[in-house]
Amino acid sequence: MTAALVLGAGAGLGLWLIVLGFLPPQLALGESLRRLRLQPEPAPIATPAETPPGFLVRLGSPIARRLVPEGRAQRSRLLTGLVSAQDLAILGRSPERHRSERVGVAIAGLLLPAVAGLLLVAAGLSLSPLVPLWVAVLLGVGGFFLPDMVVRSEARERRAEFRQVLAAFTQVVALSLTSDSGLETALRAGAGAGTGSGFERLRSALRQASFGAETPWTALSRLGRELGVQELEELGARVSLAGHDGARVAESLTTFATTLRTRRLAEVEAQDRVGSEKMAAATVMLFMGYTLFIVLPGFAHLLVSAP
Repeated sequence: MTAALVLGAGAGLGLWLIVLGFLPPQLALGESLRRLRLQPEPAPIATPAETPPGFLVRLGSPIARRLVPEGRAQRSRLLTGLVSAQDLAILGRSPERHRSERVGVAIAGLLLPAVAGLLLVAAGLSLSPLVPLWVAVLLGVGGFFLPDMVVRSEARERRAEFRQVLAAFTQVVALSLTSDSGLETALRAGAGAGTGSGFERLRSALRQASFGAETPWTALSRLGRELGVQELEELGARVSLAGHDGARVAESLTTFATTLRTRRLAEVEAQDRVGSEKMAAATVMLFMGYTLFIVLPGFAHLLVSAP
């Protein structure tokens, strides 16, 4: 029965991949309209990092490419999962790599119980074939959504780090403007004030603006939209509204830097409170367990010895 279910599922998956291979890819309406534009859109600032793929990515890449051919936007969003394009952009990952990782983790989850069951049977232990089957289904489904949770958690942490970088960048730009520097010079000085991925992305946005037709604050706003950092979009809006008046821009950026530091301090305090509550809850649970460990044997002895 189990072998028939596994073979039937494998045959169905193979037939589905064959049908997908013969169907011609259809471009989405948005992609078709973008190709018809006379003026091409600027290249994205937040480009994925070129890193060698891991084992799970290589394992799921062939199936992920067959499931999502080029131009299948709706199916691509379905297989990308619970993460957004901004989450992947701030981590420097491409949607194709994330889809391959999801499929690879799901395949590993499906195969792991089968391998473990075979080892147990080879060791002489009797095991029902339904147990590895259900465990494989649970691990496969869980493995398919596990990369989404990891990506969303890492994206939240990376955005918090980027806000710290943005506060330092804003403060340096404001100080440069008070020393009678030009706006673009002050922005470059702020972007060169530190190292790391956050400052590197700010420098990349300003570098692309210097070679393109958009202003530096427009490039910063676009970078904020790509990364899902609303504070960076707000920074670009503040600079564009203040114009080229250095005094007004410096005052606005100083206020904004103070606001960013206040927000970050509130986030750290909230995280500390949550951590304290978790520690208190763990302590209470430990105390309750220890109390039950001491009291329950006494009650059991009383019940047994009672006439």
